[in-house]
Amino acid sequence: MGGKLAEMTAEIRLAQMRALAREGMSEAEYRYLQLAVYKSAWASATEKATGKMPAEAVSEASRQLQEAMRAAAEKARQDGVPGADKLSASDVESLGKSVNRMGEGGAELLEVPKANVELFRKHEAEIKKYAMHGLAFLGL
Repeated sequence: MGGKLAEMTAEIRLAQMRALAREGMSEAEYRYLQLAVYKSAWASATEKATGKMPAEAVSEASRQLQEAMRAAAEKARQDGVPGADKLSASDVESLGKSVNRMGEGGAELLEVPKANVELFRKHEAEIKKYAMHGLAFLGL
């Protein structure tokens, strides 16, 4: 069974390398385009579900988390939770800024040009017809 799987993987890789050579494309270019298509597909689905692009959704979630932390700290102080009075407003603000930096970093990684999403949607049916998610997952 393992030998057959290795043989099948080798055949797939050979077909890929031949196709790349025929098109004059490097493997790095292919991986870049592959990633761009999958990111665009994911961004399209996220926008359809939430009305926001992924980077916007992460930034919004970061802002909501900061506000929830501020509100929780204030509520804890009001309710007399032990130790809550030792948490200063600047401590909460500092923690909020840390969350914001993480959110911004995540948002940057998720940025997809709107034009890519529009192009994906234009060709979505064809892309889905030929996309091989399992092979991409395996690095093929």
